[in-house]
Amino acid sequence: MTVEIDDVDRAILRIVQRNTRRSAETIGEEIGASAASVHRRLRRLRNAGVIEREVAVLNGKALGNGLTILVTIVMEREHKEIMDAFGARMRAHPNVQQCYLITGEADFVIVVKVGDMDEFEAFCDVAFADRENFRKFNTSIVMSHVKTGCEVPV
Repeated sequence: MTVEIDDVDRAILRIVQRNTRRSAETIGEEIGASAASVHRRLRRLRNAGVIEREVAVLNGKALGNGLTILVTIVMEREHKEIMDAFGARMRAHPNVQQCYLITGEADFVIVVKVGDMDEFEAFCDVAFADRENFRKFNTSIVMSHVKTGCEVPV
């Protein structure tokens, strides 16, 4: 389903994707629209799936999960059942922040948040339990978060 989005919708989306706690009144004041109009537009954008969900961004370090590890995975065979099963396992694992099926030398790249290397080792034991389906995986430890986020250009 395609949704028509005008400049007012774009302005609202730019604001709410940075801070969903802004009231319709303050958004309306900023963009020159009424609070009722902002409410209506937000409801339409949510119902149409343009706004998929609204979440709080937590500080992993403050919660004891300050270590970010990027993992590229090369599967032994690219059978749909194997790929689907791995994707389902990654979606279900609480330490997996992101998982992508990719093109190129690797099949998947995942972003894992853990507290320390012991926790990462325990994660690997569970996440890669069916080792016969993996050719190899490589890890890179994030030294600094230069830019993180999920904003979409609007």
